[in-house]
Amino acid sequence: MIQKDPVSIFDFPKQGEHLLFADEDTYNLEIKDIVLKRCLFRRVGIKHLKAQSCDFHGCIFEDCYFREGDFTNIDFTGSIFRDCNLSKAKFKACSFRYVRFNNCLINTKEIMSNLPREPNLRSQLLLSLKKNSIEMGLNEEADLFLVEQIKTRKEELNAIFHSEIVTIKKNILF
Repeated sequence: MIQKDPVSIFDFPKQGEHLLFADEDTYNLEIKDIVLKRCLFRRVGIKHLKAQSCDFHGCIFEDCYFREGDFTNIDFTGSIFRDCNLSKAKFKACSFRYVRFNNCLINTKEIMSNLPREPNLRSQLLLSLKKNSIEMGLNEEADLFLVEQIKTRKEELNAIFHSEIVTIKKNILF
């Protein structure tokens, strides 16, 4: 259950769960080594946010503005982005496992350079990104995500096939 009283973005706790951050705008904010779980960010605007070595597990970002943000070593596992502006944001060594995007402006190149290594998780993220692009009317971008999703699916099926061959060989030899 999300708490009712908002926490100010100027007083980011080092750790927290079920916190509400709402209705604040600023620029040039720096955060580091923060661990937040299942928090809600609603109508938070931080232009030129610099975030480093933070975990935002299962957080929901609604109508947020992180344009031109710089995110380094951020774990967004299980988070949801709705109606957010992440255009021109930079992502380095970030985790987007089980993340969903809905109606968001994103920096495609940056997100693509941070896709999960696991084919099933990569495929799930690519599907979300494709749907997001379609929602935004960005058909060429959606096609790019579809092509990557097809490549990922082939990789996944190839790995399954080779795994089955190894299993069959082990069963025959023993």
